[in-house]
Amino acid sequence: MFDCRNQTSRLHGLRANLQNRAYPSSFQFLKLLMQDCAAAHRETFMKATLWLNKSYSNTFNVVESLRQTQPHESLRVICTHTQKGFIAGAVADHAELEPSILRSADYLPFALDFCLKNQVDLFLPGKHTNGMARHRARFEQQGTRLMVAASSATLDLMESKEKQYQACPPDFPLPKWRCCRTLEEFDLAHAELAGTGATVCIKPTVSVYGLGFKILVGAGGRQHRLFSGDSTHLGLDDCRRALGEKPAFRGLMVMELLPGPERSVDCLGHEGRLVCGVVRRKSNGAEPGQWIEDHPAVLEWCARLTEHFKLTGLYNIQFKEDSLGNPLLLEINPRMSGGLAMACTAGVNFPLWAARLAMGSATPKDVPQPRTGFRVCMANRAVML
Repeated sequence: MFDCRNQTSRLHGLRANLQNRAYPSSFQFLKLLMQDCAAAHRETFMKATLWLNKSYSNTFNVVESLRQTQPHESLRVICTHTQKGFIAGAVADHAELEPSILRSADYLPFALDFCLKNQVDLFLPGKHTNGMARHRARFEQQGTRLMVAASSATLDLMESKEKQYQACPPDFPLPKWRCCRTLEEFDLAHAELAGTGATVCIKPTVSVYGLGFKILVGAGGRQHRLFSGDSTHLGLDDCRRALGEKPAFRGLMVMELLPGPERSVDCLGHEGRLVCGVVRRKSNGAEPGQWIEDHPAVLEWCARLTEHFKLTGLYNIQFKEDSLGNPLLLEINPRMSGGLAMACTAGVNFPLWAARLAMGSATPKDVPQPRTGFRVCMANRAVML
């Protein structure tokens, strides 16, 4: 990859060299101009080392995407994990174990030392992302850039779905929602939303991959849910009984259940501007996979959120339609999604372009626009560890 920071001085020098030459024809002039431009372009590419620490299960796919460099690029990928024989290590250039440290403050010295020892140019923290972002300056002082989706303050805000909604622009399309921390607050929120005729659902303010999401149903049906393996629906009485076990509980979102299609948008941003987005419409179960679609309205909402929260790099925004077909925001995930590999089939190598933008070897104008109008799904395959 190349560093564009010296491009201006290089081009000035190139122009001076050309002015001092004599060319017998315009064709030869253009030919030599193209050769000099190509040479200057190649000279600015540099060998870069990129580190991904312990993250989510899609790290394997991310590393495979990062390996699809151009011949004039040299990208060394290092992966670390707390588990020996982790799958991403099978496709990385170098793999190591990292310590099982629960606190970011304790992980920071290890991360700084690892970057220094391995001459890491770009660090993509999946573990302790917020904690590393708070110390971005310390990494940069020793020559390592962090690739995170936002400032540390915004990342802290993004951890809570309640704070996300509160921080959205006033006119942004959101589902009806309330946040509660006591049984009394829950009862009031449920009564208000159910009174509108909506089916009510709940989920913790802090969770990933939809963990803790439940659709509330009336009395009865316990035996059916037990034997059918239904883990999505929860009886209202059972919910109230669980919430009432303690005087207060951690934040719980009480929301209207949106009946329409769900869309997951994988985004590549650069300094508060949406560079590229791929909209994946999820199946309702009748058809396999997901549909890569052209949806300008949803992409416009993503662009607004990108600008509002000053997002950059890789992140994911999810929407779901209400009964009138309006896409409403579910949540913003300031990280790569588990389905990012599906978005890459649209012709945009999201991890690699994100690395190029972060290192300054490309500009937003260089990023291709995605193809749309086809179906895609994930496929498992065996890998020797």
